[in-house]
Amino acid sequence: MSNFYITYFAKKHKKFITRKGQLDKPDGTEGKNFVSKNGNACLVYWDLDANGWRMAVGERKIKFPSTSIKDYAKVRERLA
Repeated sequence: MSNFYITYFAKKHKKFITRKGQLDKPDGTEGKNFVSKNGNACLVYWDLDANGWRMAVGERKIKFPSTSIKDYAKVRERLA
């Protein structure tokens, strides 16, 4: 799966943060994209720098550095 940079407001840090991640863990375990009971968009992704799961809640921006159209389509489908 393609790597990306995700930017979102982290309540823990009380500021916007940017992380390098991917949707799935390197061993193939899938991340999740869902809407919480409170109506917030949530994305559980693998943080490549911290080597662990993270959850972005609310609005987020994702940038894909040098992603092929084929890979972008797969990621876009998973995030829909």
